[in-house]
Amino acid sequence: MGGCGCTCGALTGAMMVIGMKYGTAGQIGMKSGAAGQPEMKSGAAGQDETDNKKLAREKTRRLIEFFENEHGTTLCNDLTGLDQRKLNGPELMAMLPHFHSRCQKFLETVVTFLEEEL
Repeated sequence: MGGCGCTCGALTGAMMVIGMKYGTAGQIGMKSGAAGQPEMKSGAAGQDETDNKKLAREKTRRLIEFFENEHGTTLCNDLTGLDQRKLNGPELMAMLPHFHSRCQKFLETVVTFLEEEL
């Protein structure tokens, strides 16, 4: 995220999906609310806010463990073998094929987890 090479973007995206489903701030519903704005509903059906928060944290921790077990780390620089902070814009753009070939397996890992857990 932001070219820092810290937490894998596929992993953080999956965390956001968990937050959308179980988060305490609610989910964006499919129906429009007032003035065409997305309708906000509470988290997972049948759960109160405290239960949702616990469930979101538990699933996020399991996701991180699952990812680390598969790939050994959650750090983008380590996963890709590149220190993105040392690359400028054109150099980083030239490396996109490298990222695409490496990152596909990280995306597959988080999608597998989400399919099984959600």
